[in-house]
Amino acid sequence: MESISINTESKNTEGNANVLDKNLKSTDVVLKSEKKQSESHLYETFNKTLYENPFEKSAAPPPRDNRNFWKLSYEMDFEKEAQFQTCEVWQGALLKEVREYKNVTIQKLSCYTKINAFYISAIENMDSRYLPASVFVRGYVVQIARALGLDEEKVAQSYMNQYRQACEHNKETSL
Repeated sequence: MESISINTESKNTEGNANVLDKNLKSTDVVLKSEKKQSESHLYETFNKTLYENPFEKSAAPPPRDNRNFWKLSYEMDFEKEAQFQTCEVWQGALLKEVREYKNVTIQKLSCYTKINAFYISAIENMDSRYLPASVFVRGYVVQIARALGLDEEKVAQSYMNQYRQACEHNKETSL
């Protein structure tokens, strides 16, 4: 860092003021660059420690756009994979089967999708009493399908058809 000296005995005060002003500006630039470096180092350290293992109790959920974080590790069964790819009717039980097949707990899915675990369980059970409006349910199903690596539009459309039929049936039987 630069040292600043002021010559008070000089008779040329304008020259001293210019020198002082230049010294202050260059010192300010040095301090700002040091501050930026230390802030970026703290930010990198914070993010590194925060997201090392996102499923530990104290860890925060990962960023949603970071797809490298969400890697499913499971033994691939080609028959089940083919069944899931060709399935036309998606119900909650089938979503639960896919989730369990891919070794994803409700808590992990909840952490990744930011959907309350209670709602995930209700979606898997197709229990309309505990679910919000159908527009939210559709969004939740899209997020769950995306997290499980399924065709989200196909799954959401099929699930919502089944969900509406179940809701209508529940209304008819309750009357």
